[in-house]
This record gives sequence, C-alpha cells and structure tokens, in this order.
Amino acid sequence: MAVVTMPDGTELHYESAGEGEPLVLIHGGFTESLTWEQSLPGLAERFSVVAYDRRAHGHSGAGTGERSVRGDVADLVELVERLDLGPVHVASFSYGAVVAMAFAVERPDLVRRVAAHEPPLLGALAGSEEHADVLASVLEAYAAVRALLEEGDHEGGAALFVDTAIGPGTWASLPQAGRARFVQHAPAFLADLRDPDSVIGMGVEPFLSLDRPLLLTYGGETPPMYVGICAALADALPHVRLHAFDGAGHVPHVSHPEDYVAVTADFLDG
Repeated sequence: MAVVTMPDGTELHYESAGEGEPLVLIHGGFTESLTWEQSLPGLAERFSVVAYDRRAHGHSGAGTGERSVRGDVADLVELVERLDLGPVHVASFSYGAVVAMAFAVERPDLVRRVAAHEPPLLGALAGSEEHADVLASVLEAYAAVRALLEEGDHEGGAALFVDTAIGPGTWASLPQAGRARFVQHAPAFLADLRDPDSVIGMGVEPFLSLDRPLLLTYGGETPPMYVGICAALADALPHVRLHAFDGAGHVPHVSHPEDYVAVTADFLDG
C-alpha cells in the first residue's frame, strides 16, 4: 500500500488499481479498505480506483484529534488533492456513504458522481410513524453498543453492532479473522459515536444542497431501517437514483460483487 501524509502528520494508507476515470472507495465503520477486495478488481477494469483506510482504520494512523465526519471529509479532500485525482467518482457504504455525501456537499468541485449504499442516517426516520418502532429499537441497540464499548467490551459491542446493522446471527457466522477485524476497529467506532454530529443523529438536512448525481442503494434482504432511510433521502434530494440489490444486505460489494460492480459502474459511467 502507498501512503499520503495528512497536515497533522497522520498517514493514510491506500491501494490503487486500474485505468480510467478516478474512483475513490470509502469503507464503513468497524472495517477497512480490505472490505473492497471482492469488488475492486471488477471496478478496476473500468476505473482508476483508489481504496483507502480512513483515519484510525486498517493501516492508517489515528492522529490525535477527535473522530468526526467533518474530519473524514477533510482527510478525503486532502487525499484527492494530493494525488491530483479530482474530480472523482465515489463509491461508498454505511458510514463511508455519509462521508461521501458530505464530501459532495462540501467540495462539489472535486466530485463527479456518488454511489452510496445504505447510509445510516437514522435522523432521516425521525418523526415517521411508519418507522417509529424500528427507529426506537435501533437507537436502543446503538446505545447498548456504545455502553459495551465504553466499558471496554470490544467484542461484545462489535457483536451487537454486527447483528443490528447487518442482521441477527451474522456475528456467529463470521470466521475468526473477520471477528478480529471488527474488534480491532472497535475503538475507532466508539470515537465515531462520540462525535457530537454522529451519523446516528443526522437526517436529511445536511445534504439538501447535494447537487451531484447520487445512486442510493439498499439490499433486498437488509434491515428495514436502511430501506426507510434511502426512501427519505430520495424524496428530499435531487438527482437521485434508487436501486435494490436482490438477495443482498448491508455489504453487497462483499456478498454480491458482480451485481454490485455492474450496477455501480454503469451508474458512474453515466
């Protein structure tokens, strides 16, 4: 992997592959750029791809400041400008999808198109009677995840998060190496939860000025909160295309890579 050093000295590690228009891949919480390994080869057949480890994830340094969406956007801006990539396409999932959308709002001059899979903007469901029970249940689970992580129970917190965000029983099905990666990233996820502007509290409002073409996707077998969030965003934002990955859940780039690559690449190609 190559390295870009941020202004504060923190090193961000990235991998590049392929030729074509630039495409940056942004991973979600509790994980790293390695999560793209099933889809990266297919995307690299059509794009010049950069997959990086967000600050405090994977091989990248943590730095000394607070974790925040704003901080991730600043890192992404620095990465794109330092590598002279812009304007770029962006493909992203979960927490990374929030970073991608915020990046497009903050620096539209650096963005071509954005593919965002299941951004966990729970605030988008606030006030909805249809989703009231789901929202209450998920918020309760996230509060329990935070409590476990604050107590130092990284494995317990990771397990509860995985079964909430991806689906019941997922943790038990993971191989030991997969569980270890989640546990490794537990401190970074706790830091994300401590962000005053945590994605859990975000709704539609911060993204109303997003004017770049946006592909919002969700899995056909995903927890229902993501379907509601994507629908709320699609109703509020311009230039949105919705797509459901049949049979997939929260990580279609892992479980259904051929389908993910085909849909995402076709959208980004315009």
